[in-house]
Amino acid sequence: MEIVEVEDATQDDLDAIYEVDRRAFEFPMSKASIERDLRDERLSKYFVARALGVVVGYIGLWCIYPEAHIISVAVDPDFQGRGIGKKLMETSLKWLKDAGFKHVFLEVRVDNTIAINLYKQFGFENVTVRKNYYQDGSDAFVMVCDLGKASNIDGEQKNE
Repeated sequence: MEIVEVEDATQDDLDAIYEVDRRAFEFPMSKASIERDLRDERLSKYFVARALGVVVGYIGLWCIYPEAHIISVAVDPDFQGRGIGKKLMETSLKWLKDAGFKHVFLEVRVDNTIAINLYKQFGFENVTVRKNYYQDGSDAFVMVCDLGKASNIDGEQKNE
């Protein structure tokens, strides 16, 4: 298995992030949205996962202290199932916790059990359902993580 490194994304990663998003999702974000987020370093933070120097995944955050919102997590379909999504989550949640953020929110398709189970590993809990959230009319769970109680950050699991 190739070594995957997670690092801060830059504007130079725009095309690669968009390509991963396009390959991972039926309804990808627009390239303009990703570009706007990469430029707005005050409110947005992106990390990319690289295998052999190639972007194979990313996570995007909106950061409005003391809360953050995970706007997207995507791994290239050819690289899914290798722990890359988990590594992206670990890196971003640790960064948020170290920066003093208290809570992280996200939306996830109600039928995306793989993602839901990943988020629960980090202490995310369902708080509500957003009806017709996605372009195809699918519902989404809204999930939240209290970073003070989060699991699997810094390589340790909390038993609370």
